Amino acid sequence: MGKVRCKLCGGEFDNKMFKLHIKNSHEETFESINEIDMFVLKCRYDLSDDLINEIISNYDGRSILSLSEQYSIPHMSIRNLFKLMDVKLKTLSETVKQNSVREKYKETCLIKHGVSNISKSNEIKKKKKETFIENYGVDNIFKTDEFKDKIDSIMLEKYGVKRISGWFSMSNEQRERQIKRIHSVRISNIESRIGKILVDIGIRYETQYPINRLTYDYLIPEIKLLIEVNGDFWHANPKIYKASDILPFPKNQVVAETLWKKDKKKSKIALKNGFKLLTLWEMDINKMSDIELELHIVEQINKLLW
Repeated sequence: MGKVRCKLCGGEFDNKMFKLHIKNSHEETFESINEIDMFVLKCRYDLSDDLINEIISNYDGRSILSLSEQYSIPHMSIRNLFKLMDVKLKTLSETVKQNSVREKYKETCLIKHGVSNISKSNEIKKKKKETFIENYGVDNIFKTDEFKDKIDSIMLEKYGVKRISGWFSMSNEQRERQIKRIHSVRISNIESRIGKILVDIGIRYETQYPINRLTYDYLIPEIKLLIEVNGDFWHANPKIYKASDILPFPKNQVVAETLWKKDKKKSKIALKNGFKLLTLWEMDINKMSDIELELHIVEQINKLLW
């Protein structure tokens, strides 16, 4: 979007500066910040009251993304419009269950990859192998010596237990089975789901990205976006724990609020170094199907970049 014309004074302003102009020059015209926001939206996208009512009425059976395409209005602006109009926004689960969204997903997959489900695409399968080879030197993470050597830290850090009983007496084949079992459960499971989705939607990423002696689960370098996958227990999910709750970690007991402060400090370090940060919680991830999670990740990334 280029210039925006002010309907109060007729002046033209850059899109990003338009709201500032309204606040500096016309704030007394409005009774609340919501009125300013609505006026800014109307000017930016030339929205009449009739057009707004039409967009709202078309929301029934449709997604915000489809409305965004139809009216050439960014989906976050439509979302803001609905909030200002007190329109109840659909949950992610409600949105993805709509036939229009599912059909759009299939249509997009067919156009881009020639299959109705992106995970069936040979191109995507090839990208997955290439990603593993680039990051680990093999086409399957379970083949890496590095991954096998980290079994102790994975067990203790992720699951709160020490090495599997009889580990050193196991054959390589038995260890391989145990590693796969461990890697397929709990936090490792949700982390692998995130990685798979990033590959599926064609996003190149790095894992365990270091900043100031801290590591972040994923980095999308092209947009300087970090993704943290937080386990409910290991990060004391505020939806589950109170600040004073004590969590029985393997080596010591930790107060939930202490974990929150640690994560807050980690977030500040990421932002201070010029990164955006997206935090995904175990509980939320487990509630979503793969398609719901994919749409959620795309939506959250778009929101951070907007």
